[in-house]
Amino acid sequence: MRYSIIVLLAAVLLGACKTSDNGASKVVKLKQSGKEYTVLKKGKGKKGNVGDFILFSLVIKGNNGKTVVERTDEASWAKEEIKAVDSTTIPVIEMIYTLSEGDSVKMEKPITGDKRSPGLEGIDTLIYLIKAEEILDKAAMDKKVAEEKAKQAKKLEGAKVVEAEIAKKVAGTLDDYKAGKLGSKIKKTENGVEFYINEKGSGPKVEKGNKVEVAYYGVLKEDGKMFDNSFGRAQDLPFTAGMGQMIKGWDEAMLYLNEGDKATVFIPYKLAYGEAGRPPVIPAKADLVFYIEVHKVKK
Repeated sequence: MRYSIIVLLAAVLLGACKTSDNGASKVVKLKQSGKEYTVLKKGKGKKGNVGDFILFSLVIKGNNGKTVVERTDEASWAKEEIKAVDSTTIPVIEMIYTLSEGDSVKMEKPITGDKRSPGLEGIDTLIYLIKAEEILDKAAMDKKVAEEKAKQAKKLEGAKVVEAEIAKKVAGTLDDYKAGKLGSKIKKTENGVEFYINEKGSGPKVEKGNKVEVAYYGVLKEDGKMFDNSFGRAQDLPFTAGMGQMIKGWDEAMLYLNEGDKATVFIPYKLAYGEAGRPPVIPAKADLVFYIEVHKVKK
């Protein structure tokens, strides 16, 4: 899941972009490439120099309203070192180099051809919004990175303990499920995804289009082998619920949960990675089990 988002982001950033004036914003033409972008809001902060680093938030949407990528929290900001512009500089990077702190801009990228990457079905144009959050010189950037690494290392120490505890919980729930011990506690969605509430939360219900943050632990239903989890990374997964950013079974199950819920979801292969699976980690026709903790729901 994380891999596909990174690949998608790279594909978008490498594309040439064309914008149009919305009547209230300024359209700027880049000097090197001649491409245009729209300034939605002019910031009041400093402008970077070659060798500085620009940290920016990013939201990518389809022309159908679907949010494809969202990196708005400080921990997920993208960063780019400002370099001299030449003929090899792609337009969007050239545009990023021109930004000052606080600038908000928009670019659009038409998708050509009939083939669509997973998650881009029904989208003809990608619209992405970038805000320059912070500009740091190399010394300040090195210091920030060192501080973040130290903080993450400390989090990971505790995360390994939590990961081991979650592994035992998932194994126990899966054993009880296979033995038929969960009985009527197992609920089912309209398309056959089963879920069991390990612990009930008291927060708002997840609705389609909500921004959510979850921790997860995924195993193969057949043998309980773990294929991915966020607990060991001490990092929640943010996404937009019900909008096709996740596998179909996960997307569907989320709409039955509330903030604070801790649930185990049993997803048939047809609503996961299908006939082919995702080798070598997920075999063909693999039914999946996810333990999910819903940590945040943003309406």
